[in-house]
Amino acid sequence: MTQLAEIEIPDTAAAEPGTRTPRTGPSWVRIFVAGLTLWSAAVLVTFATGNANLVPTIILLGSFLVPVTFVTYAFGHADPVVTAQRIFTAFIYGGVLGVLGASILEGAFLRQPSTPAYLGVGLIEEAVKLAALWLLARRLSRYSMRDGIVLGAAVGFGFAAFESAGYAFNALFTGGPSLLNLVETEVLRGILAPVGHGLWTAILGGTLFAAAARRGR
Repeated sequence: MTQLAEIEIPDTAAAEPGTRTPRTGPSWVRIFVAGLTLWSAAVLVTFATGNANLVPTIILLGSFLVPVTFVTYAFGHADPVVTAQRIFTAFIYGGVLGVLGASILEGAFLRQPSTPAYLGVGLIEEAVKLAALWLLARRLSRYSMRDGIVLGAAVGFGFAAFESAGYAFNALFTGGPSLLNLVETEVLRGILAPVGHGLWTAILGGTLFAAAARRGR
């Protein structure tokens, strides 16, 4: 009887729906500082040596630095149902599907530049990202507004990362090969990223999951 009394009874509170468990993982601050240091070093070495082989490194580091930093921060505030694998899947698959879908729809319906066309671009991009989020979240065991915000941010920042890589590549050849244009584009896109795709898709994801929580699907 004494031995039975000494058996530790596991705490089941953490498994109850709606209960958050503190997440541990890499600090978003360390990721940002380390990534910014590597990107700056790549830019300086490329300017100094003129080595074109480093251009893809600059594009990838500059395009993914801010999105990955913010997704890491969001992951630390998610519920246990949102695993690291699910975040990674939302970032990569959601981002790629969003870019591909937006490219197809914009090419099909928005051929002439105009104010309505630019508004249409925004609507198409948000609709495609929301569709990608819906596809990725169909089989979750439960839904909450918090998880919708986190997964929505992952999809939105994935879209922003791949789109920024495309803009940076195009900037490199605007007016002739120009590394300065590339760097300026990446800095601008990095500054705008937190209030762009990631934020809007996070809002949409929170709304979608809040509705799903009430309906149970």
